[in-house]
Amino acid sequence: MQMNQISLDINKSGQIINEPVVLRVGDKDQTITVNLLKDGQPYTSFTTATFFANKPSGAIVANDPANIKEGVITYTVPQALVNEFGKITNAYFLIDGKVSTESFVIAVLQGVNISDDLNDYIPGMSNLNVIYDKWKNKLQAITDELTGIDAPKEVKNVIDNELKNYTNQVNELQKRITAAETQLNALEVPKIGGRNYLLGTTDNLATSQGVGYSAGIPTYPVNMGCSTDTTFTARAWLHPYSHPMTVQIAWLDASKVWQYGGSDFITAGSSGYSTCTMTIPAGGTLAYVAVVFDTNETDTTQVDYKELKLEKGNVATDWTLNPLDCLSSEDVTKLIKANQPDLSGFQTQAIFQTGQFVLNTCPQSTDFGEFLKSDSVPKGFSIIRDNNTYMNWRIIKEGSKSDYIYGLSQDPGKGNAYHLEVLNGVYKGYQKVISDLIGQTITATDDTGKTVKLKITGIS
Repeated sequence: MQMNQISLDINKSGQIINEPVVLRVGDKDQTITVNLLKDGQPYTSFTTATFFANKPSGAIVANDPANIKEGVITYTVPQALVNEFGKITNAYFLIDGKVSTESFVIAVLQGVNISDDLNDYIPGMSNLNVIYDKWKNKLQAITDELTGIDAPKEVKNVIDNELKNYTNQVNELQKRITAAETQLNALEVPKIGGRNYLLGTTDNLATSQGVGYSAGIPTYPVNMGCSTDTTFTARAWLHPYSHPMTVQIAWLDASKVWQYGGSDFITAGSSGYSTCTMTIPAGGTLAYVAVVFDTNETDTTQVDYKELKLEKGNVATDWTLNPLDCLSSEDVTKLIKANQPDLSGFQTQAIFQTGQFVLNTCPQSTDFGEFLKSDSVPKGFSIIRDNNTYMNWRIIKEGSKSDYIYGLSQDPGKGNAYHLEVLNGVYKGYQKVISDLIGQTITATDDTGKTVKLKITGIS
């Protein structure tokens, strides 16, 4: 068994250069081994991979399953892929039925003899056609044998009924084969191209009424910083009705000055693809992509558009969805849950009663220290009113009444700051903050017993 090993990336913005897989017409026991990448890094979070290819004659090989082991794809080459010589340029794998890899090349060299018809190869469908042909041939043989038989009427009726039964079954089988082929032909094979950095785009035709340069026409934000010089290409299909229009790339340079690019105008009344390729210098930020008129128009006019795409590089490829546009609501919910911060350690107690500004209050004639130590003041942060002094205190209580309690307050109208603490169950009262004592006058007794007044000018 001969193995051909390549690497393929599911994000097709950066192409991997693989040597062509070289086979020969009539080869057997050939395999293609694929190391799957995502943005250049090994990718193993997938469960299925199926092979697709357009053969040189135009016939297709589609939906052919490959084996997966430890994140490596192993594909056994079917005879249908090597029954004609030529170059297959559009071969790729569909991963988990959702996203395709970049394309790779298969070169099939000329062989000595080939007599089979060159048909499409679709696993399962070929087997059904074999069954159909087998029964069709049997029916024809039975019909030939019955022709000219001089049998009793009863015997012939039995045979005729059985023949009709077989005919009906074969016809039903053919209907199912035809229906399956119709469904398969209707499958939309994912388009291959560079990653689209724009969200919310579509290949369905949309219509807007625009005025000015682009007012009324959707703008697609990007906000991508560029640490090095980076080239981008934007493309859109446009049909302006009254004024020329182009797709535009807008960015901020390193000095935060706006820059604009786009001059591939589609003339009024015509339609086609408008393309803009720009290199954003290092330190710049690609801000958005828009569709704009050639001048600041004063009349409102219609524009039809579709297939807006922004990709890295200087080559415009077929429109594709942004990968994030493919996320289901369930995927978004999972992402939110996976990235939601843990709030279990935060206090959930309400400081005030719901809908009211009502403080937890220490009544007059009640010792404020005892009130703080009681269950009336919960653990955590509270705002407590002391009706003995009419002061509001910001209280932090770390535990039970024997634990640490700390508070800050200001007296009404004077602005003096106070602090208090309860340590190991002992309330020390409240005191002015030291900085507020500067400039205050205190009464003291000197060594002779004389009462004097002293003004505090500083504390050290």
